[in-house]
Amino acid sequence: MQLLVGAAVKNSTVISSLNSGETKTVSLSWAPPSQKTYNVSSCIVPVNNEIDPSDNIKSANVTTEKGIIRVGASQRYKTIQEAVDAARAGDTIMVANGIYAEVVNVYKNFLTLNGENKKSTIIDCKGVIDTWGFAIVGVAHVQVSGFTIRNARGEIHDPSIQHSGILLYNVHHSMLTNNIIANNYYYQVSGICLTYLCWNNTIENNTIKFNRIGITLYKVHQTNIIRGNLIMQNGFGGGIVEKCGGMFLYQTLNNSIYHNNFVNNLYYQLINDDSPSNQWCGRWGVSGNYWSDYNGTDNGSGGRIAGNGIGDTNLPHQGVDYHPLMGGWLPGDITHDGRVDASDLGRIAYSWYKTPEDSDWYTWHAHADLNEDGIVDAADLAIVGSNWYKTWQQYWEI
Repeated sequence: MQLLVGAAVKNSTVISSLNSGETKTVSLSWAPPSQKTYNVSSCIVPVNNEIDPSDNIKSANVTTEKGIIRVGASQRYKTIQEAVDAARAGDTIMVANGIYAEVVNVYKNFLTLNGENKKSTIIDCKGVIDTWGFAIVGVAHVQVSGFTIRNARGEIHDPSIQHSGILLYNVHHSMLTNNIIANNYYYQVSGICLTYLCWNNTIENNTIKFNRIGITLYKVHQTNIIRGNLIMQNGFGGGIVEKCGGMFLYQTLNNSIYHNNFVNNLYYQLINDDSPSNQWCGRWGVSGNYWSDYNGTDNGSGGRIAGNGIGDTNLPHQGVDYHPLMGGWLPGDITHDGRVDASDLGRIAYSWYKTPEDSDWYTWHAHADLNEDGIVDAADLAIVGSNWYKTWQQYWEI
């Protein structure tokens, strides 16, 4: 029995005898030296006096993917947890569309987990008591994107033990982006929870809705970034109503929370048992969050600038936000009116190639630096173009 790659024999073994009607199984291995497509064949060497050797060889084209582990009904790994258990640092786990009824424990560094489509790659905890969708614990450099995580449930009334759609516990330099976290409920259950020794993590561009609490930060310090998320209609799911709604902060320090949409959360938009060290605006300190309950005006009160899309009255909103957005946030909306249109393109043109060295950077140009890299250039124009003429409702599909 031979294993061929192209015309070259890479491995072989001998079957000493084979009686009529008998089968034997052999295993031959070979390690591809690079990522490409190979023609791989298994071949039975014809024996003396063999009449018809036409079925002695089977071939297939095989494309190797170094560092990629695939999960799905037609793949080797049927569950995400099996793939995590098999993965090594630096691997990417690609998860096909489907419903995965499991709790995924991520305990290895430098892993990327990508769902095929955030609407149809679903981790469903099925309402089982005291569950998580992803439990990411004691690791660094993990990225999770492209999933719906739903139906985690908790019964323990203890905010330090947070059952949630996604839990980060003692995690740093990791990212959650482009996920839908919904219907995680009962008692203190959160859509996303960061607790204890979490630092330098980014939570960005997620839809977080219909959970008991949208996002919880519990005793986390230092430079976590919560930006550009839709935090909508949280506060559901039974249990007590105390401390339930959009976001719950407890004993946190030096985190950045901005460009989020807090929309119609029940009971509370924000519970803030916190120090004043958290920053509720972006890098340049010119724009904060959108709050559906903000009823102030953009009229230039208090020496501020009128008509720039930032509220000037009833500040700070929720006791934290001195720069509330007048319209819902979406990428590319420089004027903060809830739509990407010609007015935003005009602001890009006005601020083209401006940097913080310009005297009116903080007055006007900083708003146009959409990627916050310190210059208004083609990268910012591309963000405007990618969402051209969308409203924030269209962007978030609400």
